[in-house]
This record gives sequence, structure tokens and C-alpha cells, in this order.
Amino acid sequence: MPKTLQAVSLSYSYTYYQDPGHGWLMVPRKELFDLGIAGEISQCSYQRNGYVYLEEDEDLAKFIRAIDEHPSLDVSQVEVDEVYQERTPIRRMQRFTLTAAEKERIA
Repeated sequence: MPKTLQAVSLSYSYTYYQDPGHGWLMVPRKELFDLGIAGEISQCSYQRNGYVYLEEDEDLAKFIRAIDEHPSLDVSQVEVDEVYQERTPIRRMQRFTLTAAEKERIA
């Protein structure tokens, strides 16, 4: 059964953080639920203060694909600022996990 698409409001402006070994896109947690992909995000991504830092190899691609496949969104409107840090604090954040309430919400 296909997913029911709901109205999605994106910020369209994101920050991509990179260190010498990896990169992450900082995305409001709510947008992952609005796009219907919160349950698909791996523990390779991190979270803090209502944001998820999507790892560049798989989770970021899922996010971009969800925007691209949504009929009312335009992936070409996404703007990304890049920040390079030798020692990013992202690696010390909590790994991405869903709360029990969030798991129920997407079940």
C-alpha cells in the first residue's frame, strides 16, 4: 500500500557539517516525520535539541530522495551552507533513535 502523503513544510535551508572523515546534514527532526522517513534513519546519524544530523552515505540520500519524490516539494530549492571542522562535536552527540511515542506514531 503506498504511503499517504501529507502536507510538508520544509525549511529548505540546511547546514552540512564535515570533518576530515565524514559529513552530516542538520535537519529539523519534524521534517523526517513529515516526509515519512523517520523510521528509516539509521543509528549512523546523530541527534540533539530537535535536530538530526543525517550521515552523508545513506541517511542524507533518503532525505533528498523523499523530497524529490514528494509531489509538492522542489528539491532544487534546497540551499545548503557548508561548515568544515577538524573536530566536530557531532561525533559526541547521541546516536539517532526514536522514542517509544515516536515508534508508535509511525507504526
